[in-house]
Amino acid sequence: MMPRKFLQRFLPHADKIKKNKYLRIFGKYLHAADLWHLHRHSVAKAVSIGFFCMFMPMPLQMVLAAAIAIVWRANVLISAVTVWISNPLTMGPMFYFAYKIGGFVFDTTPIPYEQHHKLLENFQYVWKPLILGCLTCGTIAAVTGYFGVNLLWRWIITKKWAFRQKTRRHRNKPK
Repeated sequence: MMPRKFLQRFLPHADKIKKNKYLRIFGKYLHAADLWHLHRHSVAKAVSIGFFCMFMPMPLQMVLAAAIAIVWRANVLISAVTVWISNPLTMGPMFYFAYKIGGFVFDTTPIPYEQHHKLLENFQYVWKPLILGCLTCGTIAAVTGYFGVNLLWRWIITKKWAFRQKTRRHRNKPK
């Protein structure tokens, strides 16, 4: 099965996304047809955008991902859906990991995870490592996502072509 057909089975229809109350602010920009096409380049860019935005410590990451997807002409739907990897269950560990990465870069001692409630009490000391860690993790995730999608897409297409050739040879084989 082609990656495009596989993705279309699981993604909501474009009209549903266009009617989303948070994404309606983009109005006519969401109606550009190329923002909804599922091809390797648009999906790779969209996953990259979504992976970067999911590490941003802010509300409504989906809106940020959609805005960047519109500017970069990536698939808006994939960008918005990819952000959902960061959800209330995963945000804590993701942001704590990003905070530890930022603390490593700034050479500060991070607050232990068991004392995560102290993060908000000491926010004036925490925000710099958190932001730097989020930007670092987001960038690494975005680059990994972009190249990962490209490699996976090409691998699937190559396998599909090989299967097609094998079937043709088998069909055209004299009996």
